Amino acid sequence: MKKLLNNSYFFPIFLFLALYIWHPFALGIYSDDWGLLLSFFVDKPGDMSPFALDRLQFFVLEFANRPLSGFLYYLVSSICNYDIFLVHLIILFLLILTIFSLNLFYKELYKLINIGHIEAFTTISLTFWIASPWILGFTVWLSSALNLASLIFFLLSSYILLKNWRLGKNKFLLASLLYLLSCLTYESFYFQYLIIIGIGFIFKIQNRLGKKALVLPLSLYSFVLLIAIVWNRYSSTIFGQAIHKETNSYWIQTFIANLFALPYSLFASVLELSYILAPICLIITYLLLKTLILEKKHDNREIKSLIFVVKLIVIGILLAILIYSFAGYTIWGIGSRSRTLIVPSIYFPLLFSIFFYIIAKYSNIKKKYLYILIIITIICLSIMNIIRSIEWHNAWLYQKEIISKLPTEQLQNLDSTTTVIFDGPYRQNWISIIDAAWAIDFQFKYGHIYNKNESDFQPSTNANFEVGRAMMHPILNKPYNLYWDGEYIYTGYDFDSISLNSLKAKYYNKIDTIRAKKLIIWHYDNNTLEYPTAPIKLSFQPFYNYDYWITWIWINWFKKA
Repeated sequence: MKKLLNNSYFFPIFLFLALYIWHPFALGIYSDDWGLLLSFFVDKPGDMSPFALDRLQFFVLEFANRPLSGFLYYLVSSICNYDIFLVHLIILFLLILTIFSLNLFYKELYKLINIGHIEAFTTISLTFWIASPWILGFTVWLSSALNLASLIFFLLSSYILLKNWRLGKNKFLLASLLYLLSCLTYESFYFQYLIIIGIGFIFKIQNRLGKKALVLPLSLYSFVLLIAIVWNRYSSTIFGQAIHKETNSYWIQTFIANLFALPYSLFASVLELSYILAPICLIITYLLLKTLILEKKHDNREIKSLIFVVKLIVIGILLAILIYSFAGYTIWGIGSRSRTLIVPSIYFPLLFSIFFYIIAKYSNIKKKYLYILIIITIICLSIMNIIRSIEWHNAWLYQKEIISKLPTEQLQNLDSTTTVIFDGPYRQNWISIIDAAWAIDFQFKYGHIYNKNESDFQPSTNANFEVGRAMMHPILNKPYNLYWDGEYIYTGYDFDSISLNSLKAKYYNKIDTIRAKKLIIWHYDNNTLEYPTAPIKLSFQPFYNYDYWITWIWINWFKKA
């Protein structure tokens, strides 16, 4: 066992193969993936050949505020076209790079904080991360899996910074450039460098290498982050095509809700085996507290330093939650929204390993019992990872089944002045089925290429599609409205169907309009078509999103206060 643990790649690679190697044969595409893989072929903005400059321009302009993401989309589009098997091979490749980067990062960090048995604890951290079921939102879903590049750049940047400290070098330009690439790929790792520099401060890098060993990287990282933020905020004004994220008007409420949502999200992701994992958490907590109380009497400096590291890690998690709250995202551990745990996911294994290190070194419990707890934890997480992955497989099958039942004969002769509202399954196990206005056209017009293994990009119909939904507003607790006046469909929250006055707050209450001279509602459950007459306000079954945490807290805490 010790020999295997001392090879930090053996167990992680074995576990990776066991949990992920089957994905290309069973998983599909979801929500944003449809536009990513098909929009270039459908819109035909220029030369469609792989790696063509027209294709590069198309994606880089579309994602101008995340230029590295745009370039990755271009590469995936050129390599895979619309081949789902190749898509998941790309994801596996990114996962291998992530595991390699995590190994470097964990190992170098454990050297800095003087944890013994570095290889063993690196192995524990890696296997914990790979087995985690709450990482599937960015390890099986292409649109988020490409954000692994941001994680990889951050890990490599941190690794180089930590290694330079260990070797006594004050060379930080490469590390800061890698961090810039991370921020230009995705926003999740904004300000996370503060945690690494904070750990360096705790372990007195400034005493060994001088203050500039902390001040210089702090200045460089802050400068490149400022560049990334300015580019992210203002590139959309230069490139009008670029996707622009607005600031959430309710970010404080969202942040508070996320503090409650985080532990529940983790619990929900392992619900089926929580009767095993919950007692293990209690045992670890008991052993840790007992050890800390006993060692407090001895003024243990090592434990004090490690507790400071734990506090910084918690701050890093809170920073990540705050970034997502500003963007309007609530934390969740299942399905598509588990992508919000990309930053916390690298910190949880650190906490797990540090806690076990303290218990193993300073408590009287036999090491074999700790090994048993670790093994049971990894096995349970792995089982839950497989269960959650199967849910993604089932969601793909369900999505294809719905697409196959499109009443093509009744819809095929319609033109673009007609909009078809889909009243049917929205999500399954929090995984996207038919829930995105920007994907539904691709799903119903071109989904037949996956059901029938075709390469014909002729649409099933020229009609447009819209999602029939009644998503509950996270503050108002009112449903999403669709109103048709005979010329346009208006969609949004809490507007009057006659005057179309919306709330002033931009984020959740912006009204969108869709041109529609003719309206058809496809009721999926009984496979019927309804032809309403204008004007009409459409009602659908309310759907409570992840944001309902905000509603509950707002109504029960703030409004009563």
